[in-house]
Amino acid sequence: MPRLSVPVCVGSLVLLLVSGCTSQYGFNRMIPEGREHTADEVATLMVAAPLRVDSVDGTPVENLGEDRTVIELLPGEHTVVSHVFQRTDSLYTDYYETFRSEPIQNRFTARPGWLYTLRVVHDVHQNLEVIRTEVNGGPHPFESPNGYTTTIQPEEDTVVVKRGGELREYHLRPDDIYYSWDARHLAFLAHTDQYMIVRDGVEGTPFESSEAIPRVWSWDSQHFAHVIRDDRGVTVMVDERPMGPYQAMLIGAEVFFDLDNRLIYAAKKQDRWCMMRDEEVLMAGTKEDVRVAVEENLDAVVNALMSRKK
Repeated sequence: MPRLSVPVCVGSLVLLLVSGCTSQYGFNRMIPEGREHTADEVATLMVAAPLRVDSVDGTPVENLGEDRTVIELLPGEHTVVSHVFQRTDSLYTDYYETFRSEPIQNRFTARPGWLYTLRVVHDVHQNLEVIRTEVNGGPHPFESPNGYTTTIQPEEDTVVVKRGGELREYHLRPDDIYYSWDARHLAFLAHTDQYMIVRDGVEGTPFESSEAIPRVWSWDSQHFAHVIRDDRGVTVMVDERPMGPYQAMLIGAEVFFDLDNRLIYAAKKQDRWCMMRDEEVLMAGTKEDVRVAVEENLDAVVNALMSRKK
């Protein structure tokens, strides 16, 4: 199935070498020995479980027994090989892998001063054929259009948003950071006493559950959607506008915007599996019928986008 190539704004896997970091992090510095490089000359990639990086440009990556890994790289083309794993704790060892996918390769262009995340797109429990990863990244620190500055602090699992003399600090996970396709907008899942999406420095509606996935930008980078799972079911949020709740979402099916900035997704509504466009039912059928219809719709959107570039 064709896929839109990762845009220039989405691409650098990097491990940042940070002194005095907490033990939950593994650090790798993929920088040749020589002169010192400033933060705006290198790119930083953050990787979190259930992903583990095996190598960068053929060089093995170490310290991967941790839940978090940060990599520092020079600008340019890089190839990162990773795998998805599931971990089981035991009395005799810190962990061992009970599931390990085949190697997954990402090739991307790292830009100086940019921050990137490598994440799994599909649920880990799906068949290996549908497991894939994506790189998402943008400038760091990030200057928001509305005057906010956002700085990710990976060694502390925090992000600081500053506007004028006001500072707000949030906790987050490394793979909960989402830059828009044009790298001019930034959203992340944050939590203080509750969870919320913070988009360009502006807090969204708080919610209780951390299960706010997937999260996706529209192709023109003007709209953002996320899915919240809680006791009521599944609620789809587009620019903080709720749709649903639904009984369930179809795991493994894509969630994406069409070219008219309407969200396409698969949900269970009134005991029927449906392909939805915002709140409109496009078709209903079996799980497989709906999944295939969503995939075909995505193929059409991607093909249209790629034809525009020619």
